[in-house]
Amino acid sequence: MGTLKNSRRLVTLGGLAIAGLLFATLPEASAQTAVYSGTSAIKSSPIAYNGWVYFGDSAGVMRGVPLGAGTAWSFNCKTDTNGGNRSTILGRPALFLVAGTLYLVFPDSLGALYCLNATTGAKVWSISKPTGGLKGCTSMPSVIAGADLASTKIYYSGSKRNQGYVFRVDGNGLNPITSAPLGTGVSSAAVAPGNGVFVGVTGGGAAAYKLSEDLQTILLQFGTGKNSLEPPYIYMNYGAIQPAVLVAASDGTISASEISNATVVYQNVTVAAGVALTFPVVYNNVIYLGAANGNIYSASAVDGSGAAVFYNGAAGSAITGLAMDLAGPALHFGNAAGNFYKVPITGTPSVYTTPGANSAYATTPSITGTVVLAGNDNGNLYSFPR
Repeated sequence: MGTLKNSRRLVTLGGLAIAGLLFATLPEASAQTAVYSGTSAIKSSPIAYNGWVYFGDSAGVMRGVPLGAGTAWSFNCKTDTNGGNRSTILGRPALFLVAGTLYLVFPDSLGALYCLNATTGAKVWSISKPTGGLKGCTSMPSVIAGADLASTKIYYSGSKRNQGYVFRVDGNGLNPITSAPLGTGVSSAAVAPGNGVFVGVTGGGAAAYKLSEDLQTILLQFGTGKNSLEPPYIYMNYGAIQPAVLVAASDGTISASEISNATVVYQNVTVAAGVALTFPVVYNNVIYLGAANGNIYSASAVDGSGAAVFYNGAAGSAITGLAMDLAGPALHFGNAAGNFYKVPITGTPSVYTTPGANSAYATTPSITGTVVLAGNDNGNLYSFPR
């Protein structure tokens, strides 16, 4: 059971009125279905498209599972020439469409990069890990699709020898490029085509860096003196502020820059002092962030003002990833205690309890059709009512 503070209270953030639900009792819910059952922990966030869901697991296996008709496939990194017996898959894969073919690209935890045919699971290519390997390669690749594979650009990131890097490779697996070292760790790269590459950084000069698309020039740093291993959120706002990039830091602060130039909109605004925040999501110019303490926080996307606890029903158990259903609107997330939540921006929240040991949710949900999908440490991929 959980609570929302000040039920039906209207919260004003930076001049924006939103409905804040906060001390309503959470009803228990039971509608939860395993769309895939396995034995290896799923820490790779799923991605769903066109009736299929794609995800990897701690055994180093990437899977394509149909949500309706179709034949599931699997690809084992450990048996690939560029994989290894310690390969696991920790990051969300990326999909891209070129010349009528749907491709799936992802790194393993050792830094090898794989490109598969998303329909059949057949390998298109793989490239070996960088010299010295990568540690904690949890990034989701970002892709700028071209007219063909040669003109497609794939970005991914990781750390090696206690230094963070961003990598770029063509869609055919050729012409790799590596950035200069960026602190001690780097998050997933968020690409704004024509406007640079944004990454969260820890152990550097700031929480986020903007790089040129060839990765050779640092164009901007923002969140000075802070650390972030969360991927920046590219926020294509529709009026209140210019399109912006938002980043959440490990000390509970947020920062933002404009996309098209080297202008910091605001930085180091405290949302939750001393609390590590997750990847931000935005609805109606309000930022929502999960946190290591189990709370959901909100603040104005315009200037970071008006920070407040939006929801505390999961307090005490870390939230790793947060998904926003704009059609709801509602937030979906799981936590380390094995509970999965749907929290509408206005309305009554629901909680789904996953029984058994080792049932933590360490992934960001994927929303598709009428369901929300999330992987669990118990090896199952679950669907929940949207």
